[in-house]
Amino acid sequence: MNEILIKHTRIFICLFFVSIAFLLFFRLDHRTLHLWDEARLAVNSASMMVNNNYFYTNYLDAPDFWNTKPHLLILLQVLSMKLFGFTEGSIRLPSAVATLLSCGLVFHWIRKESYQVFYACLATLAFICTKFLIHHGARAGDYEALLMLWQLSYCYAIFEFIQTQKIHYLWLGFVTLTLAVLTKGIAGVLFVPGIIIFAVLKNKTNIFLTCKSFYIGSFISVLCIAGYYWIHNILTPGYLHNVYLNEIGERYFNTLEGHTASPWLYLQAFSFTHFYFLPIWLIGVANLLMNRDEWSRNHFLRFLSFSRNFGHQIPVCAGLDIAKGEAIVIIDGDLQDPPELIPQLYQKHLEGFNVVYAKRELRKGECLFKLTTAKLFYRILSSMTSISIPLDVGDFRLIDRKVLQQLQKMLKLAIDGLTSFSDVPLKVATILGMFASFISCFIFFYALFSKYILQKALDG
Repeated sequence: MNEILIKHTRIFICLFFVSIAFLLFFRLDHRTLHLWDEARLAVNSASMMVNNNYFYTNYLDAPDFWNTKPHLLILLQVLSMKLFGFTEGSIRLPSAVATLLSCGLVFHWIRKESYQVFYACLATLAFICTKFLIHHGARAGDYEALLMLWQLSYCYAIFEFIQTQKIHYLWLGFVTLTLAVLTKGIAGVLFVPGIIIFAVLKNKTNIFLTCKSFYIGSFISVLCIAGYYWIHNILTPGYLHNVYLNEIGERYFNTLEGHTASPWLYLQAFSFTHFYFLPIWLIGVANLLMNRDEWSRNHFLRFLSFSRNFGHQIPVCAGLDIAKGEAIVIIDGDLQDPPELIPQLYQKHLEGFNVVYAKRELRKGECLFKLTTAKLFYRILSSMTSISIPLDVGDFRLIDRKVLQQLQKMLKLAIDGLTSFSDVPLKVATILGMFASFISCFIFFYALFSKYILQKALDG
């Protein structure tokens, strides 16, 4: 049953992303290029491809000092045109691919944090349904889609590093942050202040300051970015001065090119008239409010719902199957075993023990019959097996991830061995099937005999 559900879930996810891909790539070259940014980048790409000069941005036959952003996107557009020809679709293809990858990242991130495919789909729909993304990013040959991919990537990577302290996430963050800057300059570091605030609020700044890889990664990232601008300035003297005019100084302190828009232009762009995903967002907020107590206590709470009562061991096995931690604690939900002892179990795990048992010293509130039968059970079980089983120890224990993986591997090998090298299960299934068929046929003919010979229909 579990394998069937997993299979159906995978099919649903595939269909979901096929639908998103259809939305992004269908008739991508249908509309003509937009004036200004998209058309300008198309000219930059065509000039670079015709002149075979891939070291800096070209406009017609000269260096482009109006568009001073790094030319990573333009290089990808040139590659797309070499593969598919000079069409509107080739100009927009890198942005569409970047948006599809961003949707995949959003889905993965939310599913990993919520453990729910439904919430991951809602978040992905909210992301893809914004008017700005569809018309100005996903299906347009502009910087925003590729920039968004790198920004989401480094936000995800740094978040995971803060949560897990795994170094490869930190390196992924530096790589994607560097790519974000090499896509659209200073806009690439837009979310860095937010990451710093998040680390401060989580009291996690020390994991950066005490990590040698943080300083090495910072140095390499700054070196790559500074090296790009320095080499660009050598190839096209005056480039850095124009970068200052277009991206830093004049852009924020003076009005350029006769613009008359309000200072609140970008805030107005985020008005609710553009938020087609608002109903989807409200569904997520409503669910959060209804379950705020559980989420506030444990953000990583996971639920398992069974179709019926399967007893005790099957739910335990199901919980072990979805457990993600490096150490797993098994405890009954009736709280007869005190959860306050879990930190002590974990402390023993840190000392090097792969399995830590919790043994009851006193069983209060239980009758003499139950105490006697429990003691007999553990002793009979211990005498019937060659494995050393601690006496008077229940399910309350901690096991290491490696132990769990070995147990699951041994179970799989046992099942494979039984079904692959023995025909007994097949014979048993065949006999049971024949017996069930015989009983069914007997009841069927008896029902016919009762109705048409005895003139007495069976009830039911």
